[in-house]
Amino acid sequence: MKHWYALQSKPQQENFLWGQLCMHNIDAYFPRIRVQTVNPRSKKIKSYFPGYMFVNVDLDQVGVSTLQWMPGAARMLSFGNEFAPIPDHLIQAIRERVDTINASNSDLVANLRRGDIIVLRSGAFAGYEAIFDARLPGQDRVLKELQAAGIGAGIHYPVPIHLAPAFAGLGHAEGSFPVAERHADQLLSLPIFAEITPEQQQRVVGTLKAALR
Repeated sequence: MKHWYALQSKPQQENFLWGQLCMHNIDAYFPRIRVQTVNPRSKKIKSYFPGYMFVNVDLDQVGVSTLQWMPGAARMLSFGNEFAPIPDHLIQAIRERVDTINASNSDLVANLRRGDIIVLRSGAFAGYEAIFDARLPGQDRVLKELQAAGIGAGIHYPVPIHLAPAFAGLGHAEGSFPVAERHADQLLSLPIFAEITPEQQQRVVGTLKAALR
């Protein structure tokens, strides 16, 4: 009889293991959620249970070794020497939760129009009403939240160093250092000075953490 089991992947190999399971036609469920990231290079889809996925198999037919020795797999979750079946209703609850999260993330600002009244649910101004104006890239949104909280912050390199007028004589053009150019407008300068107090530091850190969620 088939049951659901938790299968752990090797570090950073969840997607590879998922591909192996699909290739071997093994009924599996890999819960993933869409996330809104500040770093444009960060993954937009992440595992809901990092390092784990679920397989629905009859161990007498498939064989434990088939799963545990599958490329990308680390082990099957067990208690003592017994592999732990997961109830169907729990898998269904996870599916519903993941679907709800993904639907919420995708619809969060999809239907908003300029001038709409919204209530902020997190960050430094949680609980306040606001008027929706425009969608901002991640780094712009973080900068705006810091500045709105009265924290002096700015883009560290508004112009990449090799494109600054002072270095024009070196002959570098846009595209000469693509990595530097890509990151130039993403690096934020935060308050740092000899007299900054522990309380001020905590305020900066707390506001930044809230903005990055």
